[in-house]
Amino acid sequence: MFKPKEKSPTTEETSRLISVLFSRFDAEKKTLLLNLIDHFVLNDLKIPEHQVPWLNSNFNNLDDHCYFLNLVRLAYAKLFNCSEIQFKNNIH
Repeated sequence: MFKPKEKSPTTEETSRLISVLFSRFDAEKKTLLLNLIDHFVLNDLKIPEHQVPWLNSNFNNLDDHCYFLNLVRLAYAKLFNCSEIQFKNNIH
C-alpha cells in the first residue's frame, strides 16, 4: 500500500519552530546562531546567496527552494539544540 503523503512544513511553521528552539536565548545570541546557519548554507552547502530566500528579497522562485532551505535551517537548529542539551547533561 502507498503511504499517504505527509504535509510538508510551511515557511511560517519552520520559522515558529526555530523561534521556539532558540527561545531561551537573547536576541543577540539567536541572531548569532541564525547567522551560523546561514554560513553553513552558503559556505558548506555551496548555495549562492542569491538563491537563499531569506537573504534575497527579490527571490521569485520560493516554491522551488524555500522548502529545502528551511529544512536545512531547521535541521541545523535541531542538531544544535540537541547537542547543547546533551552537553549540559554530561558536563553539568
